[in-house]
Amino acid sequence: NRQRTTNSLNLEHNTSYVEVLDNANLRLSSGGSVGVWVKPSSNISSNGSTILNKGAAGDRNPRLTIETNKTLNFFWEDESTGDNENTIAGALTTDVWTYIVCTWDGTTNKIYYNDALDDSESESGTPAVGTIASSLFIGKDPTDADGHFQGEIDDLVFYSDVLELAEVKRNYNAGKRSHR
Repeated sequence: NRQRTTNSLNLEHNTSYVEVLDNANLRLSSGGSVGVWVKPSSNISSNGSTILNKGAAGDRNPRLTIETNKTLNFFWEDESTGDNENTIAGALTTDVWTYIVCTWDGTTNKIYYNDALDDSESESGTPAVGTIASSLFIGKDPTDADGHFQGEIDDLVFYSDVLELAEVKRNYNAGKRSHR
């Protein structure tokens, strides 16, 4: 029963983040999923903390944040109607690994928390993909000076398809031994 050490991205400093240059595969243009392991520290800023953010105001697609009450928020912006978002019911536990999967299938946002569906909301529209190339930021929102994520991020994956519960459970079970 050996536990492997993760090679996670450690963002304990208030200014640490990663920028990934624009790539169309990182957009939820007609649906898809984002999966990630997170281990937030107890330092959540007064504005919340950004796990990942693709785009800027009016063009965020997708955005994943931890709010000040430690709930998780999945967010994307629609070309015509604005914000589409949902939030998990419970709070994340600091200094504990949590597996998060967010999906959008063209009509419904879902957030999976570890190996279970936590929230599902009807959200339709066309995601704003922007006319200007925008980077993916991991650990920060470039428009928020105080919203840096502090903690660890591991196994961030963008999927072009919508993961179902069985796939989320399989990924969670495969990764939980190394994320204790």
